[in-house]
Amino acid sequence: MTTELALIAKATVILGIALVATRVARNARASVRASMLAAAFGLVMVMPIASAIAPAREVPIPAAIAPAFLAGEPAEQTATANAQPLPTARNASSTWQIPSARLLTRGAWLLGTVITLLPLALGLWRVRRIRRRGHAWASANTCAEELGATLGLRRRVNVILQQEVATPVTCGWLRPTVVMPIDAPGWSAEDLRHALLHELEHVRRHDWPVHVIARLTCALYWFHPAAWIAWRQLSLESERACDDAVVVQAEKTAYAEQLVMLARRVSTANPLLSMADRRTLATRVASILSANVARGRAGAVTSALVLTGAAALAAAIAPVTSIRAQSRERDALTIPTSTGGPAFEVVSVKPNEPGDRLRVNDWQPTAGRLILRNLTPKVILTVAYANTATLFLPDELLLGVPEWADHERFTIEAIAGRPVTASDMQRMLRRVLVERFALRVHLEQREQTAYRLTLARADKRLGPNLRRAKEATCEESRRPRGSGEWGTQELRCVTIDRLALDLSERLGRPVIDQTGLTGIFDGTLTYSPSAEELAAIYQLAPSELPPAAFTGPSLTTALTEQLGLKLESTRAAIDVIVVDTIDRPTPNNAAELAPQVAQPARQAALGFDIVSVRPNTGTDTSIPFGPTPPDGFNVVNRPLESLVRYAYEVQFFRLINMPAWANQERFDIIAKAGRPITEGERRLMLRQLLADRFGLKVHFEPREQTVYVMTRARPDGALSPGLTPRPECPAASDKCVSAGSAIVPAGRLSLKAATFDLLASGLMSAVLESLVLNESHVDGHFDVELSWRPDTATADAADSRASFITAIEEQLGMKLTSQRRPVQMLVIDRIQRPTAN
Repeated sequence: MTTELALIAKATVILGIALVATRVARNARASVRASMLAAAFGLVMVMPIASAIAPAREVPIPAAIAPAFLAGEPAEQTATANAQPLPTARNASSTWQIPSARLLTRGAWLLGTVITLLPLALGLWRVRRIRRRGHAWASANTCAEELGATLGLRRRVNVILQQEVATPVTCGWLRPTVVMPIDAPGWSAEDLRHALLHELEHVRRHDWPVHVIARLTCALYWFHPAAWIAWRQLSLESERACDDAVVVQAEKTAYAEQLVMLARRVSTANPLLSMADRRTLATRVASILSANVARGRAGAVTSALVLTGAAALAAAIAPVTSIRAQSRERDALTIPTSTGGPAFEVVSVKPNEPGDRLRVNDWQPTAGRLILRNLTPKVILTVAYANTATLFLPDELLLGVPEWADHERFTIEAIAGRPVTASDMQRMLRRVLVERFALRVHLEQREQTAYRLTLARADKRLGPNLRRAKEATCEESRRPRGSGEWGTQELRCVTIDRLALDLSERLGRPVIDQTGLTGIFDGTLTYSPSAEELAAIYQLAPSELPPAAFTGPSLTTALTEQLGLKLESTRAAIDVIVVDTIDRPTPNNAAELAPQVAQPARQAALGFDIVSVRPNTGTDTSIPFGPTPPDGFNVVNRPLESLVRYAYEVQFFRLINMPAWANQERFDIIAKAGRPITEGERRLMLRQLLADRFGLKVHFEPREQTVYVMTRARPDGALSPGLTPRPECPAASDKCVSAGSAIVPAGRLSLKAATFDLLASGLMSAVLESLVLNESHVDGHFDVELSWRPDTATADAADSRASFITAIEEQLGMKLTSQRRPVQMLVIDRIQRPTAN
């Protein structure tokens, strides 16, 4: 909001000066006061462009009184990373986030501007309609030419009659038009002459475009009372200036009476330049009848003074940029630790192969993308907790990092899904470390000797070798720091924070930036390092240094003379971040493989109204399948193990501690909900039923298992003839229901309108008795025909068909690759035979 607040402040200054000036010049001519206000509105209108092209001049605002949104980026919170548990990235991305105060403020500003522009647009449309429907008045046009000559008006003005107006009005700029009421031909010659003189003076003064610009300015600053006060004052002074042009050629009393008569005809406010307006009538009549009012046009000298003053004011305030001044109440280096706010929508954390040597640190805030490749957790910590997003946290300020976090390497790829600021991306990266690496940290302060970097000159000017760089020519990601060699050091797209970090490394002591300078700079720095500086950087003894290393000014002298900066010794409270815990990251698929299990407390509201559970004492071991009632759940001769799998949506090989009797004993269950229920509600109700009647208690637990990953087998991504696409069933279709049959012992499958997710989680997982993850990225529905040789003891040895995995590749164009991954297993903590009805 820095730009918007700067524009509001500048508009306030300009309009305030104009209103004060008109008050001071209350005894001057009305035309002079109108010129002041017109210049002010024009200046406010062009101020955004002038501010954009003028060289910036920063004005610090004390941090204690500056509003939070004055800073370019949100202020960091001081809470530590372990202040409170955070939601997962998946939950955060699916929850609607409240827009920021900055976005809401800008939206309200834009909405108010649009609403305020509506009356102006309606008025302009009305002007166009009036001009098109008006009737030419030849005699009045002749009279207007004669009167215009007396006023020095060299433009042709068209006079028309219109029944929609009650008083004379003026409109148009390139083709000015005076619109007279339909009964104007019946007016006296004196009244007609007064009206034409008044309106022609509006044309000569160019009041039409001036008033349009003023109204546009009021619409842009609709919330600013000074804009509307200045607008009303401009309207009054413009009318009084035109009245003066009439009074110098006519009798005052007759003209005042004519204005009163016309004002009685006006029932509502007229958006045009109307000759009579009830709101200003009393002031205008008093001015007309007064003998002490100065009248006449603004002279050339006066107009030149007004324009010169406007130009000087524009040159003074256009370059001003408001910034938050850095607090100097105490010298300190702080470390940001907040993790609140929106998270990345997609996050991938993977360990790197030992032989991988490519390292990437790619920040793209404007694209909302972050890639940290082949970096250790310690390096990632120095990025996430740096004082500024373009820096790295020095190693001496990071304590408690375990040895593995300084050797093992990982790749983090994250997508925010929207443009963010650099500090936002830092905060989101800290959140990834908290959620995926179980990071817990706390801050400690250590007081030590440091340097304070300030501006050396009293007038706050920079040195001759330091100049502001153009943002467009610099990279969007992390900017390079200057050369590390002594002699001439080139500074390219360097922030003062980064320069302070370079100086810290050279001097071996923290350097605190208290210059208040923001933005990026180019420059050169030529100096001769001292033996202490070289020892800190290169670990060299003075005897090992070449003599040329000590020629030239010292670093402190060069900073003052060349860059306009000064180093002062101080005692500073330095934040040190201490790592309490950090673990190896959770795998990417751990959350994806975990079903959303409702806890019993949350399921309590979902229960069947009527439940009957009976043991099936028959000798039939088949499991019949029948239609599911829309308002309940009915099964016959079903083992308890299959009911648990259905309720929790897991395959049989993901069940642990299921007793043998639960797979052997059969039950008949009839349950009624008393209303139609969805499939999801049915599963939740069944979980509650199993907990109530069978005492079921479970929990999910990740365990390393062999899984199969399904990907496309062919390099070109083509599918095989065993798949027939169903164009009428797109990926998002809810009308295509899979149907078909599978005879696993015989090695045959026929499905209609099936998805690859269904194939992976259903058939393939059942045949392989292991989880199959669909990573083929194939959407849509397909008719599937598949045949393979069963891998069973009763299989025909002469069966020449391919094995299941080979058949998948040849007939479907998919490849199954075995991997070891953590799989969320459903662990049975307790289960017992059911209680009686």
